[in-house]
Amino acid sequence: MFDGDVVAPSTAVVGAVSTVADKDPLNIEPLHSMIDPDALDALFSGKRHSEGDIHVRFSVAGYSVTVSSYGSIVVRSAQSEHSHNPVEDGD
Repeated sequence: MFDGDVVAPSTAVVGAVSTVADKDPLNIEPLHSMIDPDALDALFSGKRHSEGDIHVRFSVAGYSVTVSSYGSIVVRSAQSEHSHNPVEDGD
């Protein structure tokens, strides 16, 4: 889980992918090669649970990433996109 008031969603995504990939954040594919980090951050800025949930899904560094306005980031291997066992970024 991430708190968008504390850490930008784009930063949280980089951290989650690097953790799952077991790589230094500087050694994974740059987020901006697949999605505009500023647009991702702007989409989730000021979002509250009462406004409903927003999900954004994209691929980066061989992983499928789903970001939710509820503060969850799910990172799955691109090969196991339809797996029932997603790897989630912990708190």
